[in-house]
Amino acid sequence: MRRPGKKIALQLTPLLDLLLIVIFAQYMEVRQQESSTLEAAQEAVESREEAVTRLATLEEMHELAAGELARAQQEAVELSSRNAQLREDAMRAEQALEQVRAQQRVVGELLTELFAIPPEDVQKILDPSREPPIAQSPEERQRLRERFREMAEQDSGEMIMHLLSYEEIRKRCDVWELHVDDHNVATLDTGARTFRFRVVPEEFEAHVFGLYKSLPQPKGLVIILYTYDRDTRVSITETIGRDLQRLVGRMREDSGNRTRFEYADLGIRPE
Repeated sequence: MRRPGKKIALQLTPLLDLLLIVIFAQYMEVRQQESSTLEAAQEAVESREEAVTRLATLEEMHELAAGELARAQQEAVELSSRNAQLREDAMRAEQALEQVRAQQRVVGELLTELFAIPPEDVQKILDPSREPPIAQSPEERQRLRERFREMAEQDSGEMIMHLLSYEEIRKRCDVWELHVDDHNVATLDTGARTFRFRVVPEEFEAHVFGLYKSLPQPKGLVIILYTYDRDTRVSITETIGRDLQRLVGRMREDSGNRTRFEYADLGIRPE
């Protein structure tokens, strides 16, 4: 009976070894799967964090774009409003321009007609026996006859400009003619000298004051006649008009109030 029991014990040992090998193999497989699972989980966490970061960046970019869009829309509304105001201002300026041109034409035509004096009336006016005589010598009378003839032949625009610089005015004061063309080039004619320079709005007052300082002592009264072309920019003409208000006072103070400076804005020069 003892021999059979011993035989059975010897046969179970290989089975136990096999079982241990199987268990160890399963353990290793589980460890490998666990490691792979941990790596996959780590990658998933990193991907999620990256996605969250990208989402935050996109949301920030969206907010910035929305702000820029709102500002652009507001600027578009303001620009549209300014354009409408500019169109309205341009219409009013054009209407005012037409009125000024019409007034100048009428005044010029009336003045031309006024000086178209018949020859017999001119002879009476220049009669040397007249008391007091207008012209003392034959030369003066001839000069006045020529002046009447020239005035009668001038067109309306020339008549206006001629009267503005009439010789009798110049006997009592200095007349400076300041004209700005449509290329922003100013011409200052003081009678003795003529200056041409490009208008720089922020430098205009100082530049003209410097030109004044280079001139000899003027008469007791200086009148600056300011004109400009019809296509000269309104911003330029208005700036010069404001500068002239300060400039005449500045020159008056510089002269020790010995010379009075005045200016007249005559508007658009007749063509």
